[in-house]
Amino acid sequence: MKALGANPVNMNWGDAQVAFQQGVVDGQENPVVAIEIPVKIWQFHKYATIWRYVIDPLMLTVNNKVMASFSAEDQKIISQAAIEAAAGQKKVVRKGLIAPDLSALALLKEKGMDVVELDEATRMQFKAKTTSVYEKWTDVVGAELVKKAETAVAASR
Repeated sequence: MKALGANPVNMNWGDAQVAFQQGVVDGQENPVVAIEIPVKIWQFHKYATIWRYVIDPLMLTVNNKVMASFSAEDQKIISQAAIEAAAGQKKVVRKGLIAPDLSALALLKEKGMDVVELDEATRMQFKAKTTSVYEKWTDVVGAELVKKAETAVAASR
């Protein structure tokens, strides 16, 4: 967010709602379905910008020693459960945000919000401004993991 010229602050959600009401914080970035709709974000914000920059990652991890303590059969069951949980989570957070079902965005509009969906050219402007962040984190998390993420994103299009 700093690369885009914002002055971000982290705060718990209860404090954020008060900060919005008092005008101390004038915006927020959170998932539409998981945060914005349940807390009725339209009570605090008039505008929503949908720029589709997140791929909804859900990382399920387990300590290698703990996993090794399970039988091969149980390891297979645990791995399959993780795959199914991740697929289910993706469906939940994307519900109403991907055509043909745009009901989540329609609800925001129905509640009086001005919802703007950025086009590809505008999203590329955001991407250009955040290139240095991408490069920094590629070094931190590793090029191999970034490549896997890029492959997953490409496959989802």
